Amino acid sequence: QVTFDGTFTPTDPGTYILQAITLAGDDNSADDTASGTLFVIEPPSITLADVSKDSCTYTEITGGTPGPSGDDVQLSITLPFSFSYDDNAYDKLQISTNGWVEFGTGTDGTLYGLSTSGQVGSFFSQQMATTGRPTKTVGVWWSDLETGTGNITYKTTGSSPFRSFIVQWKNVNQFGVSTKLNFQIELFETSNIILLHYGPIIIGSSTSDAAMGMKDE
Repeated sequence: QVTFDGTFTPTDPGTYILQAITLAGDDNSADDTASGTLFVIEPPSITLADVSKDSCTYTEITGGTPGPSGDDVQLSITLPFSFSYDDNAYDKLQISTNGWVEFGTGTDGTLYGLSTSGQVGSFFSQQMATTGRPTKTVGVWWSDLETGTGNITYKTTGSSPFRSFIVQWKNVNQFGVSTKLNFQIELFETSNIILLHYGPIIIGSSTSDAAMGMKDE
Protein backbone atom coordinates (compact mmCIF):
# COMPACT_ATOMS: atom_id res chain seq x y z
CA GLN A 1 0.00 0.00 0.00
CA VAL A 2 1.30 3.44 -1.00
CA THR A 3 0.15 6.59 0.79
CA PHE A 4 0.43 10.01 -0.87
CA ASP A 5 0.23 12.93 1.57
CA GLY A 6 0.34 15.73 -1.04
CA THR A 7 -2.26 17.03 -3.46
CA PHE A 8 -2.42 17.35 -7.24
CA THR A 9 -4.98 19.32 -9.24
CA PRO A 10 -5.03 18.62 -13.00
CA THR A 11 -4.90 21.86 -14.99
CA ASP A 12 -6.74 20.44 -18.03
CA PRO A 13 -8.88 17.42 -18.90
CA GLY A 14 -6.90 14.53 -20.32
CA THR A 15 -5.11 11.31 -19.46
CA TYR A 16 -2.62 11.36 -16.58
CA ILE A 17 -0.15 8.62 -15.66
CA LEU A 18 0.41 8.16 -11.92
CA GLN A 19 3.60 6.50 -10.74
CA ALA A 20 4.77 5.53 -7.26
CA ILE A 21 8.51 4.82 -7.20
CA THR A 22 9.89 2.92 -4.27
CA LEU A 23 13.40 2.01 -3.20
CA ALA A 24 13.16 -1.74 -3.03
CA GLY A 25 15.59 -3.78 -0.99
CA ASP A 26 16.23 -6.17 -3.85
CA ASP A 27 18.15 -5.53 -7.06
CA ASN A 28 15.11 -5.99 -9.32
CA SER A 29 14.17 -2.56 -10.72
CA ALA A 30 11.12 -4.02 -12.48
CA ASP A 31 9.11 -4.08 -9.23
CA ASP A 32 10.14 -0.64 -7.97
CA THR A 33 7.40 1.36 -9.74
CA ALA A 34 3.62 1.08 -9.48
CA SER A 35 1.69 2.84 -12.24
CA GLY A 36 -1.91 3.82 -12.78
CA THR A 37 -3.95 5.87 -15.26
CA LEU A 38 -6.29 8.73 -14.35
CA PHE A 39 -8.83 10.05 -16.87
CA VAL A 40 -9.94 13.63 -16.14
CA ILE A 41 -13.05 14.95 -17.90
CA GLU A 42 -15.16 18.06 -17.49
CA PRO A 43 -18.80 17.68 -16.47
CA PRO A 44 -21.33 18.26 -19.28
CA SER A 45 -22.11 21.94 -19.65
CA ILE A 46 -25.17 21.70 -21.89
CA THR A 47 -27.70 21.90 -19.06
CA LEU A 48 -30.63 23.16 -21.11
CA ALA A 49 -31.45 23.36 -24.79
CA ASP A 50 -34.63 24.66 -26.38
CA VAL A 51 -35.66 22.06 -28.95
CA SER A 52 -38.74 22.16 -31.14
CA LYS A 53 -40.06 20.20 -34.11
CA ASP A 54 -41.66 22.02 -37.04
CA SER A 55 -43.04 21.00 -40.40
CA CYS A 56 -41.68 23.03 -43.30
CA THR A 57 -40.72 22.72 -46.95
CA TYR A 58 -37.30 21.21 -47.58
CA THR A 59 -35.27 23.61 -49.72
CA GLU A 60 -32.30 22.06 -51.47
CA ILE A 61 -29.24 24.26 -51.91
CA THR A 62 -27.54 24.51 -55.30
CA GLY A 63 -24.14 25.78 -56.33
CA GLY A 64 -22.47 25.07 -53.01
CA THR A 65 -18.84 24.20 -52.34
CA PRO A 66 -18.03 20.45 -52.51
CA GLY A 67 -17.61 18.80 -49.12
CA PRO A 68 -16.11 15.43 -48.17
CA SER A 69 -16.75 12.48 -50.49
CA GLY A 70 -16.52 8.73 -50.05
CA ASP A 71 -16.76 6.55 -46.94
CA ASP A 72 -15.60 7.60 -43.45
CA VAL A 73 -14.15 10.88 -44.74
CA GLN A 74 -13.94 14.19 -42.87
CA LEU A 75 -13.26 17.71 -44.17
CA SER A 76 -12.21 20.67 -42.01
CA ILE A 77 -13.24 24.17 -43.11
CA THR A 78 -13.24 27.73 -41.76
CA LEU A 79 -16.68 29.02 -40.82
CA PRO A 80 -17.75 32.27 -42.50
CA PHE A 81 -18.64 33.72 -39.08
CA SER A 82 -18.02 33.00 -35.41
CA PHE A 83 -20.56 30.59 -33.99
CA SER A 84 -21.29 30.06 -30.30
CA TYR A 85 -21.98 26.48 -29.26
CA ASP A 86 -22.22 25.45 -25.61
CA ASP A 87 -21.06 28.95 -24.57
CA ASN A 88 -17.84 28.72 -26.58
CA ALA A 89 -17.04 30.61 -29.78
CA TYR A 90 -15.87 28.50 -32.72
CA ASP A 91 -14.45 29.46 -36.11
CA LYS A 92 -13.91 26.05 -37.70
CA LEU A 93 -16.14 23.13 -38.63
CA GLN A 94 -15.40 19.51 -39.44
CA ILE A 95 -17.90 17.85 -41.79
CA SER A 96 -18.20 14.07 -41.93
CA THR A 97 -19.65 11.78 -44.57
CA ASN A 98 -21.16 9.96 -41.58
CA GLY A 99 -23.72 12.71 -40.99
CA TRP A 100 -22.16 14.80 -38.22
CA VAL A 101 -20.37 18.14 -37.88
CA GLU A 102 -17.89 19.16 -35.19
CA PHE A 103 -17.06 22.68 -34.03
CA GLY A 104 -13.49 23.70 -33.32
CA THR A 105 -11.10 26.56 -32.62
CA GLY A 106 -7.38 26.78 -32.03
CA THR A 107 -5.09 23.78 -32.36
CA ASP A 108 -6.60 20.54 -33.65
CA GLY A 109 -6.63 17.72 -31.13
CA THR A 110 -6.96 19.98 -28.07
CA LEU A 111 -10.04 20.34 -25.85
CA TYR A 112 -11.68 22.99 -28.05
CA GLY A 113 -9.91 22.12 -31.30
CA LEU A 114 -11.23 19.92 -34.06
CA SER A 115 -10.60 16.21 -33.59
CA THR A 116 -7.65 14.83 -35.52
CA SER A 117 -7.97 11.88 -37.89
CA GLY A 118 -6.19 9.73 -35.32
CA GLN A 119 -8.72 10.68 -32.63
CA VAL A 120 -11.74 10.05 -34.86
CA GLY A 121 -10.37 6.83 -36.35
CA SER A 122 -10.47 5.52 -39.89
CA PHE A 123 -13.72 3.57 -39.52
CA PHE A 124 -17.26 4.50 -38.48
CA SER A 125 -17.77 4.69 -34.73
CA GLN A 126 -20.91 5.94 -32.98
CA GLN A 127 -19.72 8.32 -30.24
CA MET A 128 -22.87 10.32 -29.47
CA ALA A 129 -23.35 9.20 -25.85
CA THR A 130 -19.66 8.86 -24.94
CA THR A 131 -16.70 11.08 -24.03
CA GLY A 132 -14.86 9.88 -27.13
CA ARG A 133 -13.99 11.98 -30.16
CA PRO A 134 -15.46 13.74 -32.03
CA THR A 135 -16.71 16.22 -29.42
CA LYS A 136 -18.60 19.58 -29.71
CA THR A 137 -20.67 17.72 -32.25
CA VAL A 138 -24.13 17.84 -33.79
CA GLY A 139 -25.41 14.56 -35.15
CA VAL A 140 -27.70 15.38 -38.05
CA TRP A 141 -28.04 11.77 -39.23
CA TRP A 142 -25.10 10.10 -37.49
CA SER A 143 -24.72 6.66 -39.01
CA ASP A 144 -22.35 4.64 -41.18
CA LEU A 145 -22.91 6.64 -44.36
CA GLU A 146 -21.18 7.02 -47.70
CA THR A 147 -21.77 9.53 -50.47
CA GLY A 148 -22.04 6.89 -53.21
CA THR A 149 -23.66 8.62 -56.19
CA GLY A 150 -24.73 11.53 -53.94
CA ASN A 151 -22.71 14.44 -52.63
CA ILE A 152 -22.10 16.80 -49.71
CA THR A 153 -21.98 20.55 -50.24
CA TYR A 154 -21.96 23.68 -48.08
CA LYS A 155 -23.03 27.26 -48.71
CA THR A 156 -23.37 30.64 -47.00
CA THR A 157 -26.51 32.69 -47.61
CA GLY A 158 -27.71 36.15 -46.53
CA SER A 159 -25.79 39.22 -45.40
CA SER A 160 -23.81 39.98 -42.23
CA PRO A 161 -24.70 39.99 -39.37
CA PHE A 162 -27.60 37.68 -40.19
CA ARG A 163 -26.05 35.09 -42.49
CA SER A 164 -26.74 31.38 -42.39
CA PHE A 165 -24.37 28.53 -43.18
CA ILE A 166 -25.81 25.30 -44.58
CA VAL A 167 -24.23 21.86 -44.96
CA GLN A 168 -26.22 19.49 -47.16
CA TRP A 169 -26.02 15.72 -47.58
CA LYS A 170 -27.75 14.89 -50.86
CA ASN A 171 -28.77 11.36 -51.85
CA VAL A 172 -26.23 9.75 -49.52
CA ASN A 173 -26.74 6.20 -48.36
CA GLN A 174 -25.92 4.05 -45.39
CA PHE A 175 -22.98 1.78 -46.13
CA GLY A 176 -24.06 -1.13 -48.31
CA VAL A 177 -27.69 0.06 -48.44
CA SER A 178 -29.41 1.55 -51.49
CA THR A 179 -31.87 3.85 -49.66
CA LYS A 180 -30.98 7.50 -50.37
CA LEU A 181 -31.11 10.16 -47.63
CA ASN A 182 -31.34 13.96 -47.85
CA PHE A 183 -30.71 16.27 -44.89
CA GLN A 184 -29.09 19.57 -43.87
CA ILE A 185 -27.77 21.48 -40.88
CA GLU A 186 -28.16 25.25 -40.85
CA LEU A 187 -26.23 27.59 -38.53
CA PHE A 188 -27.43 31.16 -37.99
CA GLU A 189 -25.08 34.06 -37.38
CA THR A 190 -25.67 36.25 -34.29
CA SER A 191 -28.60 34.18 -32.92
CA ASN A 192 -26.51 30.95 -32.90
CA ILE A 193 -29.62 28.94 -33.71
CA ILE A 194 -29.15 25.46 -35.19
CA LEU A 195 -31.74 23.99 -37.54
CA LEU A 196 -31.76 20.40 -38.74
CA HIS A 197 -33.66 19.90 -42.02
CA TYR A 198 -34.76 16.49 -43.26
CA GLY A 199 -35.72 16.02 -46.90
CA PRO A 200 -37.05 13.21 -49.08
CA ILE A 201 -36.00 9.60 -48.59
CA ILE A 202 -35.66 7.50 -51.72
CA ILE A 203 -36.60 4.04 -50.53
CA GLY A 204 -34.21 1.28 -51.48
CA SER A 205 -33.17 -2.00 -49.89
CA SER A 206 -33.32 -0.97 -46.21
CA THR A 207 -32.07 1.48 -43.59
CA SER A 208 -30.33 1.10 -40.24
CA ASP A 209 -30.15 3.07 -36.99
CA ALA A 210 -28.95 6.66 -36.78
CA ALA A 211 -28.40 9.18 -33.97
CA MET A 212 -29.55 12.79 -33.91
CA GLY A 213 -28.61 15.27 -31.22
CA MET A 214 -25.96 17.48 -29.64
CA LYS A 215 -22.76 16.58 -27.84
CA ASP A 216 -20.50 18.92 -25.85
CA GLU A 217 -16.75 18.88 -25.25
